[in-house]
Parts: sequence; C-alpha cells; structure tokens
Amino acid sequence: MCIRDRDWMMISSFAVFVALWCTSYFTVNAYQRDKDERTPKPEIPKLWPRPRQVTFGAGRSELPSPCDLKLVLPETLKFFQEYDMIFEHYRWKIFKRVDCVAKLNTQFNSVTDDAAIEAETFTISVQVKETTKPGYLTLTTSENYTLSVDKREAKLTADTYFGFVRGLETLSQLIHSKSASDGTTNFYIPGTPVVITDYPLTRHRGIMLDTARHFLSLRTLRRMIDAMMYNKMNVLHWHIIDADSFPLFLEKKPQVTLTGAFTPHLIYKPTEIKEFVEYARVRGVRVIAEIESPGHTRSWGLTPEYADILSCPITNGHCAQPPCGQISLLSPKTVELMTEVIAQVKRLFQDEVAHFGADEIKIDCWASDSNYNNQNISDLCISFQKKQRELLGKDKKAMYWGDSLYLGEDGDIIQFWNSFSNIPKRYKVISYSGDFYLDCGLGTLFGQDGVWCGDLKTWKHILSRSIKSELEDSMFLGAENTLFGEMNNDATTDVKVWPRASATAELLWSGTPEEAAKDIQERLFHQVSRLWWRGIASTPVTTTYCTIHPDKC
Repeated sequence: MCIRDRDWMMISSFAVFVALWCTSYFTVNAYQRDKDERTPKPEIPKLWPRPRQVTFGAGRSELPSPCDLKLVLPETLKFFQEYDMIFEHYRWKIFKRVDCVAKLNTQFNSVTDDAAIEAETFTISVQVKETTKPGYLTLTTSENYTLSVDKREAKLTADTYFGFVRGLETLSQLIHSKSASDGTTNFYIPGTPVVITDYPLTRHRGIMLDTARHFLSLRTLRRMIDAMMYNKMNVLHWHIIDADSFPLFLEKKPQVTLTGAFTPHLIYKPTEIKEFVEYARVRGVRVIAEIESPGHTRSWGLTPEYADILSCPITNGHCAQPPCGQISLLSPKTVELMTEVIAQVKRLFQDEVAHFGADEIKIDCWASDSNYNNQNISDLCISFQKKQRELLGKDKKAMYWGDSLYLGEDGDIIQFWNSFSNIPKRYKVISYSGDFYLDCGLGTLFGQDGVWCGDLKTWKHILSRSIKSELEDSMFLGAENTLFGEMNNDATTDVKVWPRASATAELLWSGTPEEAAKDIQERLFHQVSRLWWRGIASTPVTTTYCTIHPDKC
C-alpha cells in the first residue's frame, strides 16, 4: 500500500510537533533543575539528638545583641538560682561575649507581665510545672519539654527543671550566626516558626569513666559533664577505685587513701566531690560512684593497718591484669573498711544508685590460699556481697556488672553483656555490650595490637546497633559508653569519647528512626562543630571538604 503525499505531510508535521514538544519539555525541565540547584535551599537547624517531634517553617527570627537576650520566669521560680546559672552558662558558650558579663544580672527577668518585655529584646518565656527548688535527677524524673520559636520569642514548657535544661540545649542549637561585612556577627534562628515536642526514649543514658588506672583531673570531669549536657546524656558512672589506685579520700581512714593513691596529690577530696556532684546536678547529670570489689582491690590494703585484708600476692597472676589482689573474705577488718567506704560514698554522692562492681572475680585467687581450705568460696563471696548490700541500705539501689555472683535485691540494676534473657525479671538492666566500648581497637596496656573486644567502634557502628528488642522489655533502663582507663588520661579523654558518645546519645534519646538516618551525618557534623566551639575536643566526623559539601561526598 502506497503512502500518498498528503499522508507524508501529515506524518512529517506530527514528527515536527513531537520533536518541538520534547525539546521544549526537556529544555524547561533542565532550566528548572538548574534553577533549583542555584536557588539556596531553606536553612534548617541541625539538631542533636534528633527531637521526637519537630516542624520547621520558612521564616527567620533575628536575634538582638546577646546582652539583650532575656529569660522570663514565673514568680514561682524566681528564687531558684539554677535557672539563672544554666542560662548564663549557655549565653557565654554560644555568644562568647565578654562585654555582656557586667550586664548579666540585669538581663534576667523574673516576671510574666508582657508589658515588661521590651520590643528590642528576644525573650525566652518559661513555664515549669514543678514549682519547688530543683532537686536531684532520678530514674523517674521527667525530662520532657516543648519548645516553640517565632519572631522575637521562644516559649519553653517543661514538667521539671531538668526538662527546662534539655529544652534550653535544643534552643541553643537553633541559634545560627553569620559574619557581617563590618566584622560583626549577627545571630538568628532559621526555619521559624519552630515547634518541638521532645522527651527521651530511655531513662539511663550514660558514660563510664575510669579514674583509678589514670587519675583524671576535676577539670576534665567537669568538661565531660558539660559535654554530656550538650548531648542530653544524664548519667556519669564514675569508676573511682580499682586495683591500681584508691583516690577517694576517706576522712576517717585517711591512710588508706594516702597509701592507696598514686601520690598524696592525686586524690579527690570530699569538698571537691561534693562540688562536682552539685556541678553535675545543675546540668542534669547524675553521678554514680563505683566501688569495684571484691576483685580489683589491691589498692585497699597498702596501709599496714589493712595489709591482711588482701588475698593473692601481687605476683601470683590470679587477676585479669596487674596489679593483682582481691579483698579477703575471712578477715574481720574487711567489713570494717568496707563499712567506712560505703558510708563515705553515701555522704558524698546523692544518687539513688551505688555501683559495687563485682567484675572479673577470680575464685582461684582465694582457692590458692590455704586459709580457704574446706570452705565454699562462692558462698563466702556471696555473703560478702550481701553484707555490702545491707550496708548500703534500703533507700538506695545497688548496681553490679553482669558476671557478679550476687545480683542484689529486687529492683537493683545489672549491667549486662549482650542478652539479659537469663536475668530474673525482678531486676533492672543497663547495656554495656562491646558496641558501646570506647577503648576497643586501641591496643592493649602493653602496646600490642588489638584488644579483646575487637575493632574500634565508630559512631556509625554505634548508631547501627538496634535497641528495639531491649526496649520491648520493662527491665531495660538504657545503656552506657564505657571508657576504661588503661590507655586513657586527661589528654585523650575528650577525643576518645566524642563524637562516638554523641551517637549513643542519639540512639538512647530518639532511637534513630529510619527517616532520620539520611541526615544523621550532616547533623553530626554540626554537633561536632558546636562541641568544638564550646571547648570540647572531638574527633572529626570526616574531612573538612565533606563537612562543607556533604552532598558531594
């Protein structure tokens, strides 16, 4: 069949039409793509840990001079200095403005009258349900808060002072800065109006630091508390005593400390500990003291008065690592000294929990001593631990490592390794699995490659760990990053902890939902930058180029 000339013309015209349409379509789309690439994306704050619920707008709130930032409290809270103290801490850490120092007290308003709020200021209006003086954070204390920001006002509502602290940290992360051509710095909050409802996924979000194998200064410990507040972590587990040293000063048994510490200068005095615990309380961090025993106790018996409370000579190898020595289960002086140690912990530490360790107990240590012949050593050890628990009292909970022979009373807390399916339901549990160990992959105390817990645990590895199954069990309280002190000191603490503990903070606060995973790396870039700005040394997340251009890496 032949195609007539008229048909060819129609086909040709249609082909031209299709070609023109395709050209127009792809040209327009290419232009739109190019326009989209050239159009700046809306600036959205990168918050860490991710709030449970958050919405951003397309606006921007300009902040006045940092000296004109005002905290507006109801009359019921005006006499509680904690609110003022923590607000001024953040003002300094964010703005670094020396010229505001003389004006700080005049910038704090304890009023609710809107007429008293000047138009040129940025106000932070606070409402807290709790109207009594802030106490000490506990396992049941609410840390919930809501935060909204629009134009020149932020509204922060919380159940307790500690919810206020968490909300203030989020507000601080909303604030951005930009240098002007005249050299000044302008501050603003992008993405307004902002609306946030936030609360933690778990009750125990901790870091364990070891100050017995290497003494850590109080300056390092306070800096750690600040960094924990910036990451919404709430428990510092202080491994204060071990076989290497006994830096906890005992007022009624001073020679135990003076001979057990590395030197008489490397000790923690009672007044220093009380001040430190208070410093942590104001920042919403609990401090749990760990008194490692009955293993790892060589430092207890270096004074002549208590020389006979140690079993296993230092050279016989009945220990996980040197120096060896376990506390005697037979000497009456053991209970005498233990009574004073526990009494001192109760005097100095306000927390409802005390940690008794019970890690790496070596039965063969006692078995090597002829005094234990015909004795049931396991029963003796359990009796010793029960005596410890009795001395602690009913008003506090005991905490133990998961390989303890004795697990305490109902409601006590076990730090478990991996599965806790065999732990009776009457206990509470905290995870310290190898996924949370911060000293893995850094070599041994003798300089050999590797370590028992494998490779270094990166921030991405930590975030990949699911806690979904644990969350389904009412026993589960949370988890801890652990940093034992064999290869750690003042110089290395911050960079070993951060930002890997930031990853744990995200996991335990918000659970890293799937929809948050795509922006996690960029948010962590910003969190590390904030830590650096606030004086916390942190290992970089990636190169500077990829920090500036995350979409190209």
